[in-house]
Amino acid sequence: MIRRHLITLTPADAMDKLIKMMEKFPSNAEFFEKVRMMM
Repeated sequence: MIRRHLITLTPADAMDKLIKMMEKFPSNAEFFEKVRMMM
């Protein structure tokens, strides 16, 4: 799901977007749990 969105962006924009998404969560585990719930 994330990859499908990020692939439409330039590599630099995709990295910025991913970093901003991850900054919303205090841990990688919480980030991936949220991603898993969205699927």
